[in-house]
Amino acid sequence: MMKQQLSSFDRIHLLFLILIIGGIVTGVYLISSQQRLGLRSKAAQETPPVRAFFTLDQPIKQRGKEFQLIVKLNPNGSSFLGFQLNFTYDKEKVDVASNFLDDLGQAYDAEKGFFKRIEKDKDTDKIQVYGAKLGGEPLAGNEDIEIAKIRFKLRDQLTDGDKILFSWDSENTKLAGDKTAVALNSQEGVFIFGSDQTQSQSQQIAAVPPIVPPVIPPQSEALVPVLPSPTNTPAGQPTPLIPPTLLQSLPTPTIVPLFPTSVSLPPRPTSSPMPQNNTLTILLKFQGISQKPKRSVMPVSVTVKGELLEKPLSQTIQFTADDQGIWKGQVKSSIIPKGYRYSFSVKGPHHKEVQFCHQAPIEKKPGTYKCADRQISITSDQQVFDFSHVILPAGDLQSDDGPSDGVINSRDAVFVKAHLLTQDEKIRDKVDINGDEEATVIDYALLLKGLEIQQ
Repeated sequence: MMKQQLSSFDRIHLLFLILIIGGIVTGVYLISSQQRLGLRSKAAQETPPVRAFFTLDQPIKQRGKEFQLIVKLNPNGSSFLGFQLNFTYDKEKVDVASNFLDDLGQAYDAEKGFFKRIEKDKDTDKIQVYGAKLGGEPLAGNEDIEIAKIRFKLRDQLTDGDKILFSWDSENTKLAGDKTAVALNSQEGVFIFGSDQTQSQSQQIAAVPPIVPPVIPPQSEALVPVLPSPTNTPAGQPTPLIPPTLLQSLPTPTIVPLFPTSVSLPPRPTSSPMPQNNTLTILLKFQGISQKPKRSVMPVSVTVKGELLEKPLSQTIQFTADDQGIWKGQVKSSIIPKGYRYSFSVKGPHHKEVQFCHQAPIEKKPGTYKCADRQISITSDQQVFDFSHVILPAGDLQSDDGPSDGVINSRDAVFVKAHLLTQDEKIRDKVDINGDEEATVIDYALLLKGLEIQQ
């Protein structure tokens, strides 16, 4: 009798031991699975950095002789629209031989399809190479792209083994993608006088990190272990010795239409002006601004149209950017009646005007949203109109000869290109599309992309 009771006692302990071991194994499996999912998701989102490096057209072995420094970029599977490359040279060992009126300056590379410009600082050893893709697809692929050739002359006091350095200014060396900066690995150029070397060998890296959103494992991959309870095991049946059952928790799908197909409209109201303290909040997204820029406050023209208004109501509102590059502004008016069939038109100083007919429109591709008929309803004193899922294209600038003309065209492109790197604050503010308080090729590339979106 004692032996049978002891045997039953041992079996219960054995059962709990099996359950504990099974739970531990399942937990380890779940954790490792989630880690693998997170790593795969992160790897899928990261974009490989573009490589920037120097080569020579010939070995540097003869004092006083000229050679060409060749600046190259390799997209490395990534892509970019514009480039702004800044580097210094070792003026104690080489001197610039290029004629800045002929060899440098402004040029159009017909083969690669981009505009470029090369400038040398008169008082320092700094050289700037910047340019942008002119229409079509961005610069991409995995092959080296020759960006510039600059002639240098070796000084007479060199000795064999001397190192000649061409060094990137990583802070001011940038690449522009469609919406954000592109990651860049710049390889320093260290060349040895008297050697056969023509390719930079230094592995010193200066990186501009890409903007990568946080990795959130999809809910559909969340696995929930279900452990059998000893109290629920039918008497006389053996306890299963396999790991616990895994159930997959699937979220209920939410379908968001691209554009509303039908709207239930309230009865047409009579004139009922809103009170003095009404606030209509508007959220916007501008092409080329993916985070809070240096210039984080922007005057935006907002025009409200509707059948209950005798004429369109236009105001200039100060919009403020948050850390994600979403701009918020508030329209306050006591003369907008509550009702329906309204539309809002918004125009930033550096972006084309867009008219919105829906309270929270969504577009899958920039430039595809169209305002067909007015479907915005104003029903309360406090409302939010989220237009931030529609990109306002870059361009349509105010130039020297007058205000913006309502379209992104060659007039805007010529104006930006003519004032790249300008130090005139009034002109710079007109061409500074991305709000970094500089007039650079990044702004030019964004305008070209805006021109493509508009078409």
